Amino acid sequence: MPFINSEKNKRIAKNTLVLYFRMLFQMFVALYTSKIILRVLGETDFGVYNVVGGLVLVLSFLNNTMTLSTQRFITYYLGQGNQCLLRKVFSTSVIIHFIVATIIFILGETLGLWFFNNYMNIPIDKLQQATIIFHLSLFSSIISVISIPYNASIIAHEKMSAFSVISIIETSLKLLIVLILPFFVIDKLILYGILMLAVVVIIRLIYGLYCSSHFEETNFKFVKDKLLFIEMLRFTSWSLGGNISFIAYTQGTNILLNMFFGPIVNAARGIAFQVQTAMQSFITNFQMAINPQIIKAYSLKELETMHKFIFQSSKLSYLLMLLMSLPIIIEMPYILRLWLGEYPQYTVIFCRLLIFSTIITSLSNPLHVGINATGYVKKYNIVVGGLYLSILPLAYCALKIGLEPYSVFIIQILVMFVTNFFLVKMGIKQLYLSINSFFNTVLLKVFLITIFAPILPLFLKYLLFEGLLRLTIIILSSIVYSSILIWYIGLKKEERSIIISYFIKLMPTHNRK
Repeated sequence: MPFINSEKNKRIAKNTLVLYFRMLFQMFVALYTSKIILRVLGETDFGVYNVVGGLVLVLSFLNNTMTLSTQRFITYYLGQGNQCLLRKVFSTSVIIHFIVATIIFILGETLGLWFFNNYMNIPIDKLQQATIIFHLSLFSSIISVISIPYNASIIAHEKMSAFSVISIIETSLKLLIVLILPFFVIDKLILYGILMLAVVVIIRLIYGLYCSSHFEETNFKFVKDKLLFIEMLRFTSWSLGGNISFIAYTQGTNILLNMFFGPIVNAARGIAFQVQTAMQSFITNFQMAINPQIIKAYSLKELETMHKFIFQSSKLSYLLMLLMSLPIIIEMPYILRLWLGEYPQYTVIFCRLLIFSTIITSLSNPLHVGINATGYVKKYNIVVGGLYLSILPLAYCALKIGLEPYSVFIIQILVMFVTNFFLVKMGIKQLYLSINSFFNTVLLKVFLITIFAPILPLFLKYLLFEGLLRLTIIILSSIVYSSILIWYIGLKKEERSIIISYFIKLMPTHNRK
């Protein structure tokens, strides 16, 4: 069997390129708008929006994970070509996500509002604005949850061009908000929250219109398939439980930082979170292109093909993340000054630690996709969710005894290492993976490259004076040096042959003669 079917490989490569164009545009706009928003709102308002409206940012990760859960069912039956069941799956998914959105609304307007009023560290003069932002963020989150089945359908059908265009429209609208915000004299914090909610509503309508006109199964009809509903609800419930643990430790640590240190530290964390999101998009786009193939391979019981996709995705995701993030981690103080000018205390260490945590998770995400494909996610979500929830009490104890704010992210990274160990162990059992193959194909190679890759950029950092010239030299030399290490240590001969043949196909015909 070839390493990857050529047609599938071509589709993955095409989808990856389309998604990377989307990612570059989104990253540029996100970094630019962060700078403007920080200046327009100020550190305090920016910190207030981050900790109160941070629910929207956190739920963007929740939506990605819940999209993966919904995508699992749609992709599974799409791979089997069962159109009738596919219609039932989509409609059932819409019903389930409406139920989830209702629960989020009830909990948000009761327990969430109670916690906000009694425990949040908000300046008195910002309390009214913060309350309004809380309600606007909650409505944005609810609409995003209801949109998940439509997002999942586009990804399952591998229509990445449409997905990218809609994402670019969303990003462009957010850019427009930032550009017009300084011209208004009313409260800019509240106006920003209202306009962000408007963008969520517009994008929800666009997703619905596209899906209903392109995918027959996305025309919602109320179905009464009790067994399918129970199966999907059970799967979604366990996945949601794992996702809630992610929200708990992500937004929970943000709230802890607010309780102990106030909104200025939340502003630093908000900047770091946006840097992490921009960096994470490098691997998210690659994995989004390959995830449907993992699920379809499992649906067709092609376990060997699925294993190869998982190994390839794990290794290349990690190496791609390392390639992009290494020079940024090293030159973080200068990059932040170049980007923002002045920035809140702790921003540098927060950025470095959150990027490092993303590098770690990039290695294990494909295993998560594989386990999701099996449909047996109860044990996975209990173990992983429980470990993630342990971050909160550990972080609270660390801050209570007087440790620095960045200690919460160090604890997060340590827990992630333990989580990855259990994830590999579950993957071996549920996916019939070979530990020797995973170690030799993935872990050993990424370990060696991780050891050698920082040597050259660190040497140049201490050899040259800080400035734009040093930044340019370190970025270029680090990418070239790391690429050489990846080519000769990270890739197998057959993988190098696939890459060479792909680039030959990209060349104009007359250049190949």
